[in-house]
Amino acid sequence: MTEIPSGEVVTAGKFLMNQHPAVVLFDSSALHSFMNPAFASKYNQKVITLSMSSYCISAARSNISTNQIVQDMSIEIEGQVYTFDLVVLPGLGIDVILGMEWMSGHGVLIKTSTRSLC
Repeated sequence: MTEIPSGEVVTAGKFLMNQHPAVVLFDSSALHSFMNPAFASKYNQKVITLSMSSYCISAARSNISTNQIVQDMSIEIEGQVYTFDLVVLPGLGIDVILGMEWMSGHGVLIKTSTRSLC
């Protein structure tokens, strides 16, 4: 699992991603949303390589470049289904990270006192 800085409020859990069980971290400090390449491979998710652009992600004191995404992923939370794209991030130690782009796009808030979504 990825290293979480001491004292950080973390909201994570197991959810169905395209009908497959996944450990999902809701990370308000991440701008984009990410998928572990091993998760994509294990569940035969269609990884698309972008030819004209790429992402440069700053994480854990290093920069990681990737030009791969998985489109039209879905997650079910309390009976509601959300669909979105994920950046495939090599070295990711968790199945999926949903960042601010996803949270703000769907009006999701993290209630830090209970570590729940609303």
